[in-house]
Amino acid sequence: MTPTTIFFLGLLDYLSELIQLTYEMGVFTRKYILPVVLFVILSVHFYSNKLWDKLTSQSFIISVRNTPLTTGLSYC
Repeated sequence: MTPTTIFFLGLLDYLSELIQLTYEMGVFTRKYILPVVLFVILSVHFYSNKLWDKLTSQSFIISVRNTPLTTGLSYC
């Protein structure tokens, strides 16, 4: 074998290792990383909406006294 052939075979070996590593990283990402990231994003969105609604909501206590106007017995 000539040195050029050995060089190209070594280059192809490194290229195949890089392709295999990329494939394995994609499998790992789809299997473990992506579900975790989606869960975190959806949980933060859900609980931030609940917190925002709690912080920005207002509650009023309206006390109604029984008077002729509120009971429908008003006279014109």
